[in-house]
Amino acid sequence: MKQITIEISDETYNRMLKLASIVDFLTKDDDGLSPEDIVYAALSFYLERFYPNFILPHNPDQLFSLSLDYPLKNRIKSIFEDVDLSLSTISKQTQIPKTTLSNIFNNNNQPTMDIFLKLYPLMGYPKLHEAFYRELPE
Repeated sequence: MKQITIEISDETYNRMLKLASIVDFLTKDDDGLSPEDIVYAALSFYLERFYPNFILPHNPDQLFSLSLDYPLKNRIKSIFEDVDLSLSTISKQTQIPKTTLSNIFNNNNQPTMDIFLKLYPLMGYPKLHEAFYRELPE
């Protein structure tokens, strides 16, 4: 196991202590939640949420290149599941045919800019890296 050291402001550290004491109070945990536990949990959550199957290519700059050879994929279906909107509802609100939406949701096609701009507000304005990714080879 590796160990890292980070620097945070006093204000952030104090906020973490307050959060830890609130969590301890609510859970009636006598062991106590430490600021280190909070950092570990936040980092673990971030890595699992945004990089569940991430494999770093030999050249990391390649991942962000416009001429990338890897296919562009989307998580639009998952985002709409999170905001609890059905295909029918989305189609009615955007006037995008259900078949077009289905193809986008199943990654058969990627949305045009025009379609994406209709979907984006309904998706809750996610960060682009949450909505799209490059499919890396196994």
